[in-house]
Amino acid sequence: MSKHKNIPLLSPEKYIRTKARTLRLGPCYINRQWKESGMAIIVVTRIHVNKNLTYAVFQVDLHCLGIKGTLYEFNANPDKIADLRQKHLEFSGKDNQLIETDYNLLHNILFGALAYSEDLGFQPPKEFNTAVFILEEDDEHIPLIEIEFGLHGKPAVFFGREEHPLNILAQLDKSVGKGNYAVFYADDKLFGDDIEDDIEDDIEDDIEDDIEDDIEDENEDENEDEEIEIIDKPLAEITDEDMRQVEEGKKILSPLNTFSLIYAAVFLTISKKEKKKIEDIANFIESWNISEELPENELDIFHSDDESELYYELLNQYFQDIEKAIQPVKDAIMQFPDCYLLKNLLCLIYEETDQNDELTLLVEALYQKFPSNVYTFCNLVNNLIAEGKKKQAEKMLNQNFNIHEQFLNQKQFSPSELISYLSVIINYHLLTSDLLTAAAYTFPLTFYDWDGLQSDAASLLYLSVAGELIEKYQKKFGV
Repeated sequence: MSKHKNIPLLSPEKYIRTKARTLRLGPCYINRQWKESGMAIIVVTRIHVNKNLTYAVFQVDLHCLGIKGTLYEFNANPDKIADLRQKHLEFSGKDNQLIETDYNLLHNILFGALAYSEDLGFQPPKEFNTAVFILEEDDEHIPLIEIEFGLHGKPAVFFGREEHPLNILAQLDKSVGKGNYAVFYADDKLFGDDIEDDIEDDIEDDIEDDIEDDIEDENEDENEDEEIEIIDKPLAEITDEDMRQVEEGKKILSPLNTFSLIYAAVFLTISKKEKKKIEDIANFIESWNISEELPENELDIFHSDDESELYYELLNQYFQDIEKAIQPVKDAIMQFPDCYLLKNLLCLIYEETDQNDELTLLVEALYQKFPSNVYTFCNLVNNLIAEGKKKQAEKMLNQNFNIHEQFLNQKQFSPSELISYLSVIINYHLLTSDLLTAAAYTFPLTFYDWDGLQSDAASLLYLSVAGELIEKYQKKFGV
């Protein structure tokens, strides 16, 4: 049986999406030669009450591709920005160092480059969908500054600094047509002899790599000697060559791809009656009233800015060093005894550090205080399942596993509540060895784009169910 991870209501990504714009803008930076080179490195910061920074770094191609790279970090020590500027100085030299500038200029560059590139058919990286909330809203309160995009009125592509230039040219052929864009090569000169077309050693990529190293979760297992590519794309795009490299250990499937492939393989081997059963479960869950537009759950609300800032500071510490977070979280609970999220964070810590007795007492206390809340209910039942207390779990669960019958006073549920409740049902069916039903309740999770700790929880469920399915069905489809 899988080990269930309790799910906090707010991840750093969710905080950025919902609250970052309420933080005061901090210092903003851009590389000195952004206009001459057509390549900008932009840093935008937000200042927390505790003086830490949530910040984003954008790599922007003003000539064609718009926002090429995006990185962000939540609740970071202010020294991170000084380190970032120093690294850029070492790579690019004093003439192109990161200098502090007015936010309005950066806003116009970013959103102007975004609009220009989207008209050409290019999209920003997925990280931009979160980092954009560190920026001000793009409306009339930002003064318009004229910025030139393209080169001499045309999109421009630079061989020698782009990873896949032929793909870019193919897209430009579609969007503007042959002859309506410029192509430069390593020996060509841009603006006469002023700036060489190939930016030395692709400086921006080096900086991006360094920032990424700083931001990486220290709890993740890393293999610095050999990077193994993770395949994370729609099943229809996974090739035979991908699967060959998976077999050779050169690539690995993402948890979502692992579950989806195994689930599809199992579906082909089962009877019509079994197929009908799991199709009925999918339709059953689809009938639930799940809304992504729900306001924050009442337990998400902080009573003060100090309480909110302390929670996110401790959540960040939890990501970096669980053991060192234990006592500060306990101290914070003493300071803010009515903050549910702090207590839920302590549940996470107890679970990760195998303090099972403490975890049991805490989840029971939280359920007694908030008996009608989805999260407290799910955490308690999952803890019973993890302890193998099947009868006690069954006593609490609705016989039909219907979220609306389980929580009669609630009309709608958020995706976060959905994954919490489905985790209970999945773990229960894993406990009872009803693997097909566990898989059927796991499949609807694949319809959502989870982030933060919810993504971790979904991945854990994908791998747990896939592993059990492989063990049971491997003889049928030769896994």
